[in-house]
Amino acid sequence: MGTGIYLFCISVGLIMSALYFVIGPKDISYRYSHKYIFFLMAFVFAFEMYAISLVNQGKPNVLVYNICFVIAETVVILWYLGIILENKKMRRHISVFILAFLGWALLNSLFLQNIAERILNYTYLLASLGISYFCVYFLFQVFNFQKYRDTSVVSIPYFWQVTAFLIFYTTSVIYFISQSITWDYDLYLNNFLGSINRIFAALMYLLLGLSFYAPMAFSKIYGRQVL
Repeated sequence: MGTGIYLFCISVGLIMSALYFVIGPKDISYRYSHKYIFFLMAFVFAFEMYAISLVNQGKPNVLVYNICFVIAETVVILWYLGIILENKKMRRHISVFILAFLGWALLNSLFLQNIAERILNYTYLLASLGISYFCVYFLFQVFNFQKYRDTSVVSIPYFWQVTAFLIFYTTSVIYFISQSITWDYDLYLNNFLGSINRIFAALMYLLLGLSFYAPMAFSKIYGRQVL
């Protein structure tokens, strides 16, 4: 996937998220979570544009991606998962994981991978595994009818968001492991896998931007009362 299409998908997700402030229902159920996702989308769009501007100026952007994408976005997503899980025990686990992740990011950047020279693959691998685990836990609760028993699953914004996170970060595990193995001798394979990974990233941001329209889109179809 080209950079232009990738940015277009992020832009559409961001615009749709912004429009929800205007045309969305005046229901307070998702007000805080929508603002959180909108902030995430705006943050992603801002650092992606900045990273591209650095490339156009002939400057490296690895440091920007490591700080904003590998570290900051991971922490934001993990914190959001802690909010929507509504489970004190899992929130504690996520808080501990965030601290462990930040500690590992510091150690990795100091002793293993220079944060200004290449993507922190080892750090991002831990992030992908952690986010995937907490996403699976959330979906297990949903499909095991421990959450949202009286609501259609497809009308829940959190279902689409967590599914988007899970799809992207599980494929990221494969991508970053293969990148570490093949980086030095198969540039074509790395570029191909990177393109696939970017497609899933674009899909994730689109779903995040559209997710809060799910209650309006699906509640009438299934005739259920949306929380």
